[in-house]
Amino acid sequence: MGAVVRKTLPVFGIIVWSLFLHTYAADIPKVPANIVDSAKALKDPNIIVADQKIRGNDPLSQAASAYVTVRSRAKVLNLKHAVDLQKALHGKQPTVEEFVQLLKEHGVEFNPLRPFQMYGYDEKTGTITILENTKEKAAHYKKAGIPTD
Repeated sequence: MGAVVRKTLPVFGIIVWSLFLHTYAADIPKVPANIVDSAKALKDPNIIVADQKIRGNDPLSQAASAYVTVRSRAKVLNLKHAVDLQKALHGKQPTVEEFVQLLKEHGVEFNPLRPFQMYGYDEKTGTITILENTKEKAAHYKKAGIPTD
């Protein structure tokens, strides 16, 4: 019995902590997506990569399938085709500005994020990640009464 308690107690604590954060994180509203150049943003010591779980041979459609709004998912194939055409014409990935313009032209919308988060686009690889400003996150958590690590 003691071994079972010792094994389940940490799991129970993790579940309770997750529920606590999920409940109180609702106090921090989401805002429309902001797309930045990840290479430039990561030069700021307060900016970290918050989510890099999306992997695959085609980073654009892999990330877009997870990060775009449901109504935009069908448009991702057209966006990918436009990016592929641009790569073929210019021999490189689109710049951040070109990528944002392609998103607008194809009506692709990324999911809203917390105010301290942004989407980072890497021009060299064409990958999209979620970046987070740790200083702003701490301020939002403090304001919402959420304990930080």
